[in-house]
Amino acid sequence: MSELMIRWADYQDWYQLGLVSSESYRESYSGIIPDTYLDAFSIEKRQSHYKRALQEDAKTTAILLVNNKVAGYIEFGNSKDTDLDNTYGEIYNFYTLKSYWGNGYGKKLITWGINRLQEAGVTVKSI
Repeated sequence: MSELMIRWADYQDWYQLGLVSSESYRESYSGIIPDTYLDAFSIEKRQSHYKRALQEDAKTTAILLVNNKVAGYIEFGNSKDTDLDNTYGEIYNFYTLKSYWGNGYGKKLITWGINRLQEAGVTVKSI
């Protein structure tokens, strides 16, 4: 049986998040989005993004660990629509690596994120 854990990402996760972000995006959109665009979604760019983002506010990103390996992530928080108040929240990104698809891990990850939004007082959620 696989050991599953979901936790807030911290600064030390930037490297793995960059890998998972780039790879899961490519796996999800291969054959849908042109390869020239997918090729530009590089590991290095994603690692740089998370290195900055996790210094600023780690409480918008959570990671899914399966047997102590990063298998996916979710990013969420208050709605980015400026005309909505803090009772509106959204899931900004949600990805798992293809090798973990079909095991219910994604459902557990998104449920975890929705529960954190509810705990923060969000009553209306969007994806």
